[in-house]
Order: sequence, then C-alpha cells, then structure tokens
Amino acid sequence: MDALNIREPPPKRPLTSFFIYLRDRRPTLKEEQPNLGNKELTSKISEEWRGMNAAGKSPYEEEHKELKMQYAKAIEEYTAKHPNWKQLEKEAKAQKKQDAADKAERIANAPKPKPRPKRKAAIAKPDAGGHLTGFTLFLYTSRFEMARKLGGKLGPREGIGAISGAWYGLSSAEKQQWNDMSRTIKEVMESEAGPDGILATAGGDGAQGEKEEKVPEKEAEEGAWKEEVKGDEEEEKVVDDAGTDDAEPEKVAAADTDAE
Repeated sequence: MDALNIREPPPKRPLTSFFIYLRDRRPTLKEEQPNLGNKELTSKISEEWRGMNAAGKSPYEEEHKELKMQYAKAIEEYTAKHPNWKQLEKEAKAQKKQDAADKAERIANAPKPKPRPKRKAAIAKPDAGGHLTGFTLFLYTSRFEMARKLGGKLGPREGIGAISGAWYGLSSAEKQQWNDMSRTIKEVMESEAGPDGILATAGGDGAQGEKEEKVPEKEAEEGAWKEEVKGDEEEEKVVDDAGTDDAEPEKVAAADTDAE
C-alpha cells in the first residue's frame, strides 16, 4: 500500500466505442430534453446505439482503436518503470476491501448512542412583575387566532412550536411593535394600581380600602365587649364588699338598691 502511495497510478483503459458515443451524445440530448434524468438519458442513448447501423458506429469504433493503441504504448512504458505494478494494484485493492470491512465491523459493534430526550415546548409566562412580555402577547394572540380559524379550543401546548418559529421569523421592527405594546400595557396597569400595587375594584374602592373599613368596626365591637366585662367586674366587687363586716354603709345601700 505504501508503494502505491509513492507511484503514479497506471494508465486508464480506453473507452469502448459505445462509451465514446455516450460521452459525445449526452450533452446534446440533455440540451434537447432537459427534463430527463441521468438514468433516462443513458437508457435513451443505449436505444439509439442499438438501433444505429455499422456506418453510424464506425467513427466511434475507429476512435476506440486509436485510444487502444495509445493505451498499449502507455502501459508498456509504465511497466518498464514499475515492473510489479500489477501485484501492487492487487494488494492495494485487497487492502481497500479489508479497510471497508473493518470499518463496517466497527460501526456494527459500536455502542448505540442513547436517544436524546425530546425538548419540551416552552410555555410563555409573564415576567417577574406579572406583566406579559412582547413574545407572550404575540403567542396568546396567535393562539387565539389559530383557535378561531380551527373553530375550537387548542391544547395547552398545541401550536406553540409553530408560533415560536413564526416569532423568530419576525424582523426586529416587528418584534419591537409587540414589545412596545407590552410596555404600554405595563405602564397602564401600574398607573391604575394603588400605593400597594393593588388595582381598584369596579366599585371604585380598592381592596385595601375595604380592609380599612372593616378595622374600625372590629375595634368598636371589641371596645363594647371590654366595657361590658369591666362593668360586671365592678358590680361583683361591690356585692362582695357588702357581705363583709368592714363594708361601708353607703356601699351596702348602693348594693341593695342595685339588687332591687
């Protein structure tokens, strides 16, 4: 094989008369019938060659004879320079065949790669502030239009891959329009939100205001309950004092009056 690498290849055998005709006829026929493929061209030229008479084949046979004579002279000179070239060619072909067999065996015995897991389609989500990005607006709008055209509801992930591809196909200016729309919606939502970021309700009072209204009511109820408990404790203390030897007359009288 090393010897084959350092020497020039032997002369090629001459074309036969048919292949000489094929070589000359193919470009012309291809120009006449451009829709024909290589197989159809070869088949049609073969039919022409079989139907050709001896006079028509004669020029190609003469050229073959001349090429054959040139080959005989060239191979004689080549053999003089490389006496054992035929043996080297045989060994080179055998080595090439063995290399192909070894490669096929390595491929057959190689461990099969593990199948790559399928990538899940990404579901668009709002950003950290709860606002939809330009892409999510585009996604939801496109899914709505897709569902309307199909006349039904879409699955949770249905159409996301195609819509994502459409998004990446948009120009920078088109994407910017969706991003601007997202920014506008975000600004409107923030302007309508209260000091704590809570949007006002339909009635005009925010959730925070409703919470503040409930607090005074609760405090009033707790205050009335405390006053009632305080009064009961004072009454019990007066009665207890009236039942002792050290009780003052005014407190005893007041206790009797309350008891009546």
